[in-house]
Amino acid sequence: EVHSFVFKVVGQAAGDNKRIDIADRLSTNGKAFITLQDSGGDFGRTQRDVFSACTGGLTGLAKCAGQEWPAAAVKAIDVERDRQPGERGVDLRETARRIVEEILLGGDDIEVGLPRDGRRLVPCCELAAGESPSPIKPLEEGAVVIVSGGGRGITARSVIELAKTARLKFALFGRTEPVDVPADVPMDATEDEVRGLLARAALAAGNKPSPKEIAATAARIVASRDIRATIEAVRAAGSQAEYSVVDITDVAAVMHRCMTIRRTWGPISGIIHGAGVLADKLIKDKTDDQFARVFSTKVAGLHALLAACGADDLKFISLFSSVAARFGSAGQSDYAMANEALNRAAWAISNARPGCRVQAVNWGPWEYGMVSGPVRSYFEERGIPIIPADIGAGAFVQELLASPDSHPEVVFAGTSQTVPGSLIATI
Repeated sequence: EVHSFVFKVVGQAAGDNKRIDIADRLSTNGKAFITLQDSGGDFGRTQRDVFSACTGGLTGLAKCAGQEWPAAAVKAIDVERDRQPGERGVDLRETARRIVEEILLGGDDIEVGLPRDGRRLVPCCELAAGESPSPIKPLEEGAVVIVSGGGRGITARSVIELAKTARLKFALFGRTEPVDVPADVPMDATEDEVRGLLARAALAAGNKPSPKEIAATAARIVASRDIRATIEAVRAAGSQAEYSVVDITDVAAVMHRCMTIRRTWGPISGIIHGAGVLADKLIKDKTDDQFARVFSTKVAGLHALLAACGADDLKFISLFSSVAARFGSAGQSDYAMANEALNRAAWAISNARPGCRVQAVNWGPWEYGMVSGPVRSYFEERGIPIIPADIGAGAFVQELLASPDSHPEVVFAGTSQTVPGSLIATI
């Protein structure tokens, strides 16, 4: 609700029958845009409450705004207030002085933390070691893993690679209701090619479906084909996999499905939250519905999974985040905020569950999945390398099985000449 309210005010909120287009003004006239939050002054790195940590996703908005409004002064300030009941309150005048000082003299740093001890913290990335010095042993055979968005895309590729490490049991959750794939559709046909096949078949039969209907049918066919291919690949690797149609934002539905899985397969050992939705538009053009769909898939989905599996003895929780959260990305304010909330949540969960391997991986663009067509061209034009699927999947397993005391927030971005490198986000 906090994020939704802020987005409405910044984007397209209406009051007294008059639009408030702050985004339009800032994109052309400069001025300043500043967000202020209390995540402990360290962007949630010491928090234990997941709900509070997720409000820290607001910094994702600021980082995207900084790219969309180059003439504006943009800053996200995290200032610490009193955290313990009964603790002596902070000096509000001193807090206000530090905020004003940061606004006026803080320079170009967009993210700045102001804890009460007087420090000024700025998040940065450091190159991680190439290999973990003390990797944990692979998951025990028969371990049950819940996977959101695991039917296809980069999450599916990662699951297939993980399936090779032990005989695991993967419960794949997705929003696609599988349909029968026509026999005349080649296994390697693209969605565009399937559209053409469907259009020609319809014309031959004397039917005239709309382009929208053909596109929707083609998308379902390709998704269904990919889901079945994922299940077959996991089984070929020696593990088990089952796919369920589940609305990941529906707590009751997720809890019910997880209860069924426990009765069938046993206790749940791990969570991979890879579900995601894109609706890229500039802040000034974003609608409330688009924001809600993108943000809730990541954040409400995480809360549903934690509610359903909170009592399980979880060995790991892996959250698929994005470099859009760490660095910002024009047109992806909602996606950046959602993934930044996952980054903050990873710290909180890790602090609250020290025996559980928790990590948010801020992925750069992979060679397929959401990165296709115009999106791929966008990255290529800007010199942002695409991560090969086999490299990304291998990196996922490596990070998951890394030292249990390794960093909760990892950035994985490709380079054009070498294997992609892993960075840790620190302050």
